[in-house]
Order: sequence, then structure tokens, then C-alpha cells
Amino acid sequence: MQKLPSTAENLKTIIILSAALLAASLIFRVYWLAQAALAMLVIGTFSEYLTSRIAWIWLKFAEGIGKFNSKVILSLAFFLVLVPLAFVRKLFTRDLLDLKRGTGDTLYHTRNHEYTAADLENPW
Repeated sequence: MQKLPSTAENLKTIIILSAALLAASLIFRVYWLAQAALAMLVIGTFSEYLTSRIAWIWLKFAEGIGKFNSKVILSLAFFLVLVPLAFVRKLFTRDLLDLKRGTGDTLYHTRNHEYTAADLENPW
């Protein structure tokens, strides 16, 4: 069961939303956004019920945006950036993992190497 936010958390949400509305008002020069910020601060000051409702609506909206980000935007980034890069790399590089079978029946390679102190200085 999800824990309900406390009154202090609801007030923090209202203050942050008001600051965002005020910043948007200054950036886009839209006067009614400043009025909405003031109205939200007044609601936060005088009505605990409306404060909790506004905070709940905002947090549900933010949760929906989070689900959208994780599913759609990351999928687009994967298919539009990583997949083409993988195809290009596969076209222009050799077998980096040495997965292609050589002449023998095994992929095991015997390494005749004598370890020295220099091998332990920078193992990565």
C-alpha cells in the first residue's frame, strides 16, 4: 500500500509548482501564469484539502511522465542510436570476441606467459 504524502511534502510540492509557474511566466512573458502561481500559494496557505488534491494530481502526472520516459523515450534512443551504431561497428570491425572457429575443435587458446610484477601494476 502506498504511503500518503505528509502535509509538509504537499506544501513543498505546491511551492515547487508555484516556482515553476512563476519561472515560466518570466521566461514566456505570460501574465496569467504568475497569477496561477499566486493562486496556488494562497491555496497552499489556506486549504489543506485542496493542497493535498493538487499535490496528488501532480504526483500522478509525474508518475505517468516517468512511465512514458522509461518506455517510449528510452526505446527510441535504443533503436535510433544504439542499434545503428551496433550495425556500423559490426560492418567495420573484426571478430573482437574471437567467436569464429579456427582450424581446431575448440575455442580454448593456450597462453604461455610468464607473469611479472608489471602485470600486476595496472590490471585493468
